[in-house]
Amino acid sequence: MRSVTYSMSVSLDGYIVGPDGDFDWTMPEKEVFRFWIDEIREIGVHL
Repeated sequence: MRSVTYSMSVSLDGYIVGPDGDFDWTMPEKEVFRFWIDEIREIGVHL
């Protein structure tokens, strides 16, 4: 059976955007971004 993975960038207090409505706080470092890209490639479905 294939797995379905759901992921979101959410702060510890449950916010998705910053105080000005921007998403710039969610930008990962290059090494972290590469790690997640490698992880996503192995997933059957990503929502």
